Amino acid sequence: MPRFPEDVSIIDQKFIQMNVATATAPRSLAGAIVNFCKEGKDVCLITIGSGPLNQAVKACIVARGMVAPEGFDVVTQHSFRDEMIGQDIKTAIRTDVRLVPMASPHPQKSPDSAY
Repeated sequence: MPRFPEDVSIIDQKFIQMNVATATAPRSLAGAIVNFCKEGKDVCLITIGSGPLNQAVKACIVARGMVAPEGFDVVTQHSFRDEMIGQDIKTAIRTDVRLVPMASPHPQKSPDSAY
């Protein structure tokens, strides 16, 4: 069964923050990324550890395959941020995701769109 990010925060009308877990299904996350971006929202993925980061990267690749036939590309920007987990401070990776028009859209499907 696909798993959606456990923690989705709608910070304001234009900003969505999703905490990604190792169990998050990349296809479900990719769909959420694409839908929120198409609504004009800024999407931010928060990951702590290699498992969640792996799922977030795979989701961005799948999202790219979803929007490439429409003439868009997925652009990511990464940064570090401290998160308080219980009594501990953990270093998280923040990934900002947005869609941009491709310079020259390809009429055929992207190889990534098989996902």
